[in-house]
Amino acid sequence: MLCAAPPEVVQKYKLGNPRTFHYLNQTNCYELEGYDEFKEYCDTRRAMDFVGISS
Repeated sequence: MLCAAPPEVVQKYKLGNPRTFHYLNQTNCYELEGYDEFKEYCDTRRAMDFVGISS
């Protein structure tokens, strides 16, 4: 989900394609059908802001 964050977040944390991370490429499963990682990332960030977790 973090790799699908907005471009400024990806750049800030030097993220990229999940295939390039050893931990993430062990199963060869990079996408879940019907699951929008960008939307989930945004929803999670909004929820964290709502409960007072700062950036």
